Amino acid sequence: LLLRLLQRETDNRYSTKTLVNAMNSISGTYVDKNYYMFDYYDEVVENLGKATNIDFSKRFMTLGEIKNIISQTKK
Repeated sequence: LLLRLLQRETDNRYSTKTLVNAMNSISGTYVDKNYYMFDYYDEVVENLGKATNIDFSKRFMTLGEIKNIISQTKK
C-alpha cells in the first residue's frame, strides 16, 4: 500500500521495482564524528524526496539531522 502511494505521489512515472531499487540504494556511510555520507542520488531519488519532503540531495548529514528526519516521518 505505501509503495503504491509513493508511486502515485511520483505521478506514476516509476514502476514499483524502480522505486524499491532506488530506496534500497539510499544509504549513509559513517565518515567521522557523527557525520554520514550519502553517495547515491538520481532522478528517482529526487522525486521520492519531493514526495516525502526529505532532502536527499544533501551529501553529508549528522546523526542528529538523520534522527530528525526519521522523527518527522513518524508524525
